[in-house]
Amino acid sequence: IMKILGVIPARKGSKGIKGKNLKKLAGHPLIDYTFQLVSSLQILDQIYLTTDDDKIIKLATQYNRVDIPFIRPDDISNNDTPMHEVVSHLITYCDEVDEQYDYIALFQPTTPFRNRQEIKDMIKYGTDNNLDSLFAVTNVWHHPSEYITIKNNSLNYILDPKTSKRRQDFEKVFFITGALYIVKSSFFKNTKSFINEESEPYYLSQETMIDIDTPFHFEMAEAYARYVKNNG
Repeated sequence: IMKILGVIPARKGSKGIKGKNLKKLAGHPLIDYTFQLVSSLQILDQIYLTTDDDKIIKLATQYNRVDIPFIRPDDISNNDTPMHEVVSHLITYCDEVDEQYDYIALFQPTTPFRNRQEIKDMIKYGTDNNLDSLFAVTNVWHHPSEYITIKNNSLNYILDPKTSKRRQDFEKVFFITGALYIVKSSFFKNTKSFINEESEPYYLSQETMIDIDTPFHFEMAEAYARYVKNNG
């Protein structure tokens, strides 16, 4: 029988927004959106929260399906701690208590607007097709043909404008959203990564593009949440 572990990473600190995971978005703590959605996914056999924040733990206890196996150590709760170290630490714990999972599904709280049916379909697609790694993508808001770098007051285009004059002539570009990554446990243990060149993309609705990292992103999320509430 296939076993799937859902992982919600949520550290206390935040560089861009103070206390981001607990900041109220349309009246609810940001992380609540992820707790609610992930708790409703019966396809997941276990859901673990990895955090160093007592307040987030207290909030998580309101959700019967979200378990807190430990308080995340300080040395992997820094701003520059790679996500693979956080998940590796959790998988080591699972191995120690003899819990084996075929797949890991990673849900980042900074992407609050997920469509439940899309997420269910994505998990099912990954596991039914025995994929090593599947990651969520969505259409970009800006095309990289409009992006530049500036050095010593001189600009350089990210994509060479000489190759194409019109945006439509460039290849279509997608954004890797933090809405969901699905990996085989064996793939993750071997690569210490969630994606590589052979990973398969899965296309989600554009609202998953809202990935909150700055106060402006939060304002956009507030506006979208109000829109959804007022328009059903």
